[in-house]
Amino acid sequence: MEKLLSDEFAIHDKTLEEVCQKFNFDVKPSWHHKWYFRFLQISASYRYVRDCEAVMKSGGSNPEGYKDYLPDYDHVNMTYQGLYDVWHFDFVRWWATFGQLQFSKEQDVRFRELALLQFGKKYSDDEILSVGKKYQNYINHVIESPAYPDVLVLGVPMDKTRNTLIKNFIEIMDRYNVYPQESTAHGNFFVKQSKLKESAFRDCYRTFELRMRYPEISLIELAKMANTLKTSLAGIKDDSESDAAHSVRSGIKKQLTMAINIAEAAARSSFPHTGKGPGIHSSYLARPDFFQGLFKIIQETTPYKTQDVKEIVKGLPALIQQAKDYNLDKLERLY
Repeated sequence: MEKLLSDEFAIHDKTLEEVCQKFNFDVKPSWHHKWYFRFLQISASYRYVRDCEAVMKSGGSNPEGYKDYLPDYDHVNMTYQGLYDVWHFDFVRWWATFGQLQFSKEQDVRFRELALLQFGKKYSDDEILSVGKKYQNYINHVIESPAYPDVLVLGVPMDKTRNTLIKNFIEIMDRYNVYPQESTAHGNFFVKQSKLKESAFRDCYRTFELRMRYPEISLIELAKMANTLKTSLAGIKDDSESDAAHSVRSGIKKQLTMAINIAEAAARSSFPHTGKGPGIHSSYLARPDFFQGLFKIIQETTPYKTQDVKEIVKGLPALIQQAKDYNLDKLERLY
């Protein structure tokens, strides 16, 4: 079996850890940022925008209607203009030059109290309009903020006990998959809260890479090669119709779909997001040649093979300064 990119992640992670010990980043990356970057690298939408923007930057012109292929082209392009070409750097250098700059600003969308409606009080039309205006202003403030977080607007009945309100609030947070986790830096871009562990991202990425590199093998064989399902595969044959075999196939399909959804949502400034969103999804599984090309680009044209910690640390200050000179103009213009 050929060398997989996912096989090399342990080395990259060790390099990142050592660089962070020796170099004082303004914002220290978490494992969430690392996987945000890796899934951006395998987003077909993000690559499409990158290629189109590269053509225009070189003075060329794209075919007429090139944005029609990707209806939310401008949305993905906003992400690209902020996080740039993720195939030009490995994660350490990308974080130093673009990542930490874009995740370092304090997000201005905060918890807000909009209004208190009191029982028995008669409200004039002006007072009602004032409440509506305050609500509308808040909504406008949220949606006009770059890469704003999900915001849930609630109506809280004040006749309930504190314990009941807390219980109701926790139930709502669970329903919307909001879970407390370690602090992750955020600014123009941020990491959404999720109960998913790092192993879930690692497993679905590996399964997806293997499927794209070996599109002809069965799902059972793919499961054996990936070794990402927490179940015994012993004795399960490719043509088996047993409950165990169906469970394995279902698990592998779920991992493949999850990988695509995470990558495409990342291209639209949402991470992690495992549900289906904009973009072409299921058809991606029928394009192994495209993704084989992406994996080849990642392995051959990015500095992944240059994992010398001293060399990386020595070169970071110059890279960071170049990025700041570039980003100040971009941030002022875009945000």
